[in-house]
Amino acid sequence: MFILLKGLARLLFRLEAHGLENLPRDGNFVLTPNHSSMLDAPMVAAALPLEQLRRTTWIGGQDVMLQNPLMRLVSRLAQVLPIDRFVSGTGVREMALAVASLRQDNNLVWFPEGRLSRTGKMLPFREGIGMVVEQASTPIVPVYIQGTRDAMPPDQALPSLKPISVTFGPPCDPNELAAQGEGELTATRLVSALQTQVAALMEQPQHTQPRHLTKGMVLAPIALVGVAFAAMAGLIWWLLKGGGRRNS
Repeated sequence: MFILLKGLARLLFRLEAHGLENLPRDGNFVLTPNHSSMLDAPMVAAALPLEQLRRTTWIGGQDVMLQNPLMRLVSRLAQVLPIDRFVSGTGVREMALAVASLRQDNNLVWFPEGRLSRTGKMLPFREGIGMVVEQASTPIVPVYIQGTRDAMPPDQALPSLKPISVTFGPPCDPNELAAQGEGELTATRLVSALQTQVAALMEQPQHTQPRHLTKGMVLAPIALVGVAFAAMAGLIWWLLKGGGRRNS
């Protein structure tokens, strides 16, 4: 599934990943991308190396990720930890799940804005991720995604063929972020400084490859989408039949 995702991202959106050398090679880390499109999570997944992606969990809104059987299946395959986005802050249960995942040496992707930005401008970061890394001291890698809003704005059902790039910044020590930020609480100071780090990535060079639409670029994604749907249908059928349970 992830290989198909990577192929589609590169063919449809000419996805570029910058700063992969900033991902820590030893130990796990937290990724904190901006959020302005439903394409954000798939593009971050497509940008990550497979060996990192396989041990990555995701924080996702339960109103989206648990809304129907297909999305629940995607959540299970992608290792999504569902949270309630419509409460103030983040619940104890959700934070406990995130901390436990980090302590099991998994990576974690957390969108600190907590919801989609409808304007394209970053919303204030919520304190949830600050409280999580207070308990599980883990390096934070700021991430900036460019182009997803142009390719698929929040009010658009289908994506357009627009270039997308994902930039990974240098890892940040949570204690240093807390010392740099503003606010009374440690978590508040941490996310304040973290938002500055993510915003700074906007100034980095983004998409560099010129886009020239060819016949192959049109036909190849169609073929990949067909394969992806066939694979998903086969997986759903396999699960409905009992998950490959052997007959005694």
